[in-house]
Amino acid sequence: VRPSGRRRLVHLGSIYGSRSIEPILAAIRLARLKDPTVADRLEVQFVGSVSEAQRALVAESGASDMVSFTSYVPRRRALEIMVGADALLLLVSEADAHAATGKVFDYLGSGRPILALVPPSPAGRIAAAAGGTVIHTIEDFADALIRLAGDGLPSAAPTESEAVARYAADRLTSRLVDVLDEVLGRSRVPIAPLGRER
Repeated sequence: VRPSGRRRLVHLGSIYGSRSIEPILAAIRLARLKDPTVADRLEVQFVGSVSEAQRALVAESGASDMVSFTSYVPRRRALEIMVGADALLLLVSEADAHAATGKVFDYLGSGRPILALVPPSPAGRIAAAAGGTVIHTIEDFADALIRLAGDGLPSAAPTESEAVARYAADRLTSRLVDVLDEVLGRSRVPIAPLGRER
């Protein structure tokens, strides 16, 4: 918990197209109805490009005291914000449910708890396998916000665990090479890790 006494839930990345913060605002409204003190104990920070229309929704919803926006920051600063968060917010819309957003892999590498509001999706399955709290409904998400504001969420899987390590870039690249070799009917040529002699 921060000196302000508020835990911080952070979303990194742009909100555009089919993505919207409306489900989060609906969950915040419901959480406040269930526990009016949640506003004193939790803040939600969006880091990245968020349209004026989306920002206006926050003001209209009355959640300005709980929701803040930070415009684009360099990657290094984004990573610092990520590892300093109490939990990381993963949003996936129905329209994007077929894809595994790259954000989930950054989140896994941070070692921070993940709170996902997603339809059944590859991103949700990956987050859940790494110990994330994966939720499909507004009501359940409101309850998770209350838990986060209180005792926090379960710890994420350690970054060295198999649940996380299996998604490391070098492992995924190696698997892709295996698939391509199989498709092309070639035998695998060993590739030395970067920075090492063969």
